Amino acid sequence: MSEPRKAPNTIWLQVDPEGESYDPEYYDADDMTWCKDKINDNDVEYVRADHVAEIEKQRDELLAALTKAREDINWMLNNEQFLNGFVFDYIDAAIDSVKGDAA
Repeated sequence: MSEPRKAPNTIWLQVDPEGESYDPEYYDADDMTWCKDKINDNDVEYVRADHVAEIEKQRDELLAALTKAREDINWMLNNEQFLNGFVFDYIDAAIDSVKGDAA
């Protein structure tokens, strides 16, 4: 019995296994197949949905952190405060937070 393997993060849909068509939107479903590797120029890449959700979550967290940093900077400028290390520490912490989720 073979060892179980993890599903690939991406697969390539071959809408035209012969590689003759250049429009992936129009295909004959009977000729369609897939592979973990790209074979033809018109192959369509599919990404695992669970990986997309993870990336979207990281993007949302980073966007929220950067938005907060921008608000903090605007507050400092409007209140005639000088930008100090706190702002950069905050941005670094936000970036580290997103990197931690990706690891």
